Amino acid sequence: MATINIIFSDMLKIPASDVATYQRGILEYVFGSIYYKDTSKITEANKWTIELRHTSESDLAVFKALTTEKLNQGIPHGITITTDKRVICFIPSGAGDLRIRESLQVIYHELAHMLLYLYYKNKRAARRNPDKNARAGSEGAFLTTEVHDRVFEKKMRNVEFYIDTVRNGKIKTTKFVSRGLDITDITDSRTVDRVPE
Repeated sequence: MATINIIFSDMLKIPASDVATYQRGILEYVFGSIYYKDTSKITEANKWTIELRHTSESDLAVFKALTTEKLNQGIPHGITITTDKRVICFIPSGAGDLRIRESLQVIYHELAHMLLYLYYKNKRAARRNPDKNARAGSEGAFLTTEVHDRVFEKKMRNVEFYIDTVRNGKIKTTKFVSRGLDITDITDSRTVDRVPE
């Protein structure tokens, strides 16, 4: 079985240990949001490519054409392209846990769009809250309206995973905690068996 393809741009200056943390965070968010028995969604998620690029690599004209939003190129941001099964996130170079946590929030936001596309491709919904480009009550694709409503409502969850590091020939396992948008109630209800035995 193939797995999610995670690509790091050569322009991103990130230490190898931090690359591993980004990879673990992405995999934990995606597969921690899908009901473990839902093999069709797991298979579908594995067909996606996640591209991490430096913020300077974003083409603001393309971003504006796709989203109609204005954007400051220096800040972390992303876009989910469902037709190509691609998530592209633009993050700054740098090292350390704080930089990773900041960037993972942007990445998780885009992954939430991706995950809702897997479950609700054609669903439309009214916005519960005002969005950057639309008022509350206006209709849009559920994969967009729900993510942005949850951002407005600050519905977040801890995303926890473990990282192994080697220092002085010894392996140390450390718990890493980041914050991401919580969509598990609509993608992974462990109290409901979504897949028949």
